[in-house]
Amino acid sequence: LDMMKRNLTRKNSYINQLASHQLLAFLYLGYRPQYYYWEFVVIAKKIAFVAVSVFTTYFSDKWKSTFLLSILLLNIRLNMTVSPYQNAHLNRVENTTLLILYATTVFGLTLASAHNESVKFIISVIVIGINAVSYTHLTLPTIYSV
Repeated sequence: LDMMKRNLTRKNSYINQLASHQLLAFLYLGYRPQYYYWEFVVIAKKIAFVAVSVFTTYFSDKWKSTFLLSILLLNIRLNMTVSPYQNAHLNRVENTTLLILYATTVFGLTLASAHNESVKFIISVIVIGINAVSYTHLTLPTIYSV
């Protein structure tokens, strides 16, 4: 009876451990094993963006943009250095989206300081074009691979 109880306890422990792994697998499965924690880096980036939005209300838009661009540059550098995803395509997608976000922020900052309506229009077309082309470039290979 004691041996059955130990055996059941061991199996319960294994089942609980397996359930925990399945429950948390979304946090680390897409990453290379040595970068299992990378989802927390992604979450930290999002928290930093929110923090800049919330805690810099008294700063000018140029300062807010500068803070955001600094966070983005750090993330671009980290992502390009580490390449945390197991799939090379996912690393390229992440790098590309970070670079597009950076370019969009820079153009947005330029747009905010432009005084000429034709310059504003040209910058707007460039931003929309960059985002549309990159979205198409990133999503079409994924759609056709399914």
